[in-house]
Amino acid sequence: MKKELMTVVDKLRKEIGTKGKGEPDIVDVREEDGTLVIVGRDRSDMSYFIGPGGYVAGRLKEELGVDRVVVQAWTDLKMRLLRLYASHEVLERYSRRQPDLKGVLRGIEIEKARLYGELPWDYWERWEGEEPRDIRITVAASGGYDSTASAIILRKLGYEVESVTVDPGPMFLTPKMRRNVEILSEYLGTEPKFVEEDLSDVVEGALEKGRFHPCGRCNAKIRKRVMEESDTDVVAFGDGLPTGHHCVQPEDDRFKLHVPAALAKTKFELRRLVEEVLPKFHDYKYACPFLHQVHQRHPHLRRASIQRVLRELRHGFLEVGEALKAVYDILGG
Repeated sequence: MKKELMTVVDKLRKEIGTKGKGEPDIVDVREEDGTLVIVGRDRSDMSYFIGPGGYVAGRLKEELGVDRVVVQAWTDLKMRLLRLYASHEVLERYSRRQPDLKGVLRGIEIEKARLYGELPWDYWERWEGEEPRDIRITVAASGGYDSTASAIILRKLGYEVESVTVDPGPMFLTPKMRRNVEILSEYLGTEPKFVEEDLSDVVEGALEKGRFHPCGRCNAKIRKRVMEESDTDVVAFGDGLPTGHHCVQPEDDRFKLHVPAALAKTKFELRRLVEEVLPKFHDYKYACPFLHQVHQRHPHLRRASIQRVLRELRHGFLEVGEALKAVYDILGG
């Protein structure tokens, strides 16, 4: 398979006049039900198979007759595995106090097996999931990909998932985002719960006066309201950055769980999972419409938004193309 792959890749690179500097180090290459998975040793090997502008990876689908090409660097996967081991350690410790967290350990083992190549790359999309157990968990559903994927993963792990959505008004939660929450609830077999929240202080300080970037204060108020409206022992959020020992945090007698962080997931994987499981889900631009209004009225605050994107890029949660798209959205492109 490696020899056949390199023959095609070399041909495609010659078509665009790009020669590789030395042969790439291929750790693994396999085909899984129409998905070609290529793992190079490092990001330079990964780039060899992607090619300028994604040309090589795109043409590989046509040349090899596959539906999808996934290219990864083993160094990136190794970092994700280290984060998974750290997540496992803290979750195992806290699950002695809170048994409802034990099901997430199963998710960590699934992720480890995926990254080691022991399970298909699209295992979450194809897996029907476990039968629901009598364990309830609340997800803060925003109508975005991260929180929606978190709810899907928890449901597949056997939890009875309920959602709480904070609705500060259409300037923050658009009708399409609200509809996304309803689509998720249909999948979960529950009724969506929308609760109002007054963010007039954020509107005044960020939009009217441009004194601060709104996301930090907005997120803090929304999280607090979700915790107030939830009656489960574990409340889940869709954050991807607080990985390792920060993925679960005790709060009084309950726990906040950051699902993508606990499983060291990437934005691309979360997005694909949602699109496969919920095909009617509405796509959207980076962030909420309120933030775009802030950018238009106070361009200096775009800097903080771009810094947030770069932080996700450095962390590995975003790939370069995803980060560029987010920056274009911030700049009004």
